[in-house]
Amino acid sequence: MSLASFYFYSDVLHSSQKVSIALPEPKTMLEEDKSEMEVLYLLHGAQGSEHSWVSASNVERYLYESERNMAIVIPTMKTNYYTDHKIGDKYYTYVAKELPKIIETYFNVTFKRDKTYVAGLSMGGFGAMKVVLNNPEKFCFGATFSGALNIGERIRTGARPERRYDMIFGSYDDFVGSESDLYYLLKKNVEENKPLPKLYISCGTADGLLQDSIDFYNEAKKLGYDCKLHKEKMLGHGWRFWDLEVEKLLRTLI
Repeated sequence: MSLASFYFYSDVLHSSQKVSIALPEPKTMLEEDKSEMEVLYLLHGAQGSEHSWVSASNVERYLYESERNMAIVIPTMKTNYYTDHKIGDKYYTYVAKELPKIIETYFNVTFKRDKTYVAGLSMGGFGAMKVVLNNPEKFCFGATFSGALNIGERIRTGARPERRYDMIFGSYDDFVGSESDLYYLLKKNVEENKPLPKLYISCGTADGLLQDSIDFYNEAKKLGYDCKLHKEKMLGHGWRFWDLEVEKLLRTLI
């Protein structure tokens, strides 16, 4: 099992950035065409970093045991919601546009849609759906674990966890129909006859975000997406659940 810390300068964020990259055993990489290497962009939750998945879950071991020729790329986002801020830096452009180009260039992973995936937990679950729905020609699959999938409603009602929402998303009118409006994106892809990615939506039954997952699944299913909803009994918003889900992701979902 190989784990790399990759530092580089981001032109989009005007600063040095760091990502963690989990890679298969050297023998697996050497025996396979590198251009066929799958790539999973794995997104952390609020206040996390590129080390969150590595330190709090067994994602490295699961990749090793899967024997997959896959790179798992974990960027740093802190609490910036994978979004181009109304006042501030362009974090969505970085994670969805610039970072994949850098990874594909330096690591010679696949450019193929059917081998390119994105998944995330909580804030990263929102980020994963945002990335996959804005780029359905690039990503074939998106997964959200305990995702914050109804941010628009929180902005509309004023039920915001922090004032940073104003800086990040702007007003409710700014949010509606934007690249952060997941419900708008679901419909837009269908109306524009885009290739629809497969979606996986999961949440613990003891998690306050469960209804967000159910509502999002129902809308996606109604619009014709190939999607699955999983509700894990008795588990809440924590790493016990997310570790189960990333294992399932690598073993059976993609």
